[in-house]
Amino acid sequence: MTLSPVYSPIGDQGVRILLDTSISEKTHVLIQSFIKQLKENPPVGVIEAVPSYGAVTVYYDSTLTTYDQLLPDLDGYVKKAETGTFKQAHLYYIPVCYEEPYAPDMEKVIQHTGLNRKRLIAMHTKPDYRIFMMGFTPGFPYLGGMDERLAVPRLETPRSLVKAGSVGIANKQTGIYSITSPGGWNIIGRSPISLFDKEADSPILLQAGDFLNFYEISAAEYRTIKEQVKQKNYTIRVKTKRV
Repeated sequence: MTLSPVYSPIGDQGVRILLDTSISEKTHVLIQSFIKQLKENPPVGVIEAVPSYGAVTVYYDSTLTTYDQLLPDLDGYVKKAETGTFKQAHLYYIPVCYEEPYAPDMEKVIQHTGLNRKRLIAMHTKPDYRIFMMGFTPGFPYLGGMDERLAVPRLETPRSLVKAGSVGIANKQTGIYSITSPGGWNIIGRSPISLFDKEADSPILLQAGDFLNFYEISAAEYRTIKEQVKQKNYTIRVKTKRV
């Protein structure tokens, strides 16, 4: 994949590298390959790299390096990323209850899509969703791979409060709320899993570049897992996925 990266400064402590203006799996893999190289052999002064759909922003310590000094190294990593590969990722299995009271917008989504409840859930739980980036709130994953037949417009009036773990659809995307927050997505279920735990050694469960798969559970199973999570004796199922 040949790209023409566009570099631009972010203040005096960041470099934004625009690789593509569209959302694509190929661009995402290139970004992850770039970040992997950067972590394995970081140039002097580099602090972190933050990916988005078609770009990556590299933050650095301006007392140790400058934009002009860093640019040749970053450009070299981009060129290597174009010929490199990103072969493995984690696949997280996320339980979701699609029953009331955890799915307040299910009927609306059914009416909009013309799908029955069973078919809608089957289509929503089928893909292994790629996590393209993290954002909005700590631990919130932006996912790719939803069947476009499930697409529903955002709520005209966002809710002032959406419970953590709520699974929603907005236009052609699906996602899961990592913390309780305002939100305008159509809520079709809720997971008892915590995506963000500020007390944990690793507060954020998911990472860009990984995958997740939703699977259906009953309301009784939701309550059981929720209690296990509360008691910190629930282990999420994870496997290695070749990509």
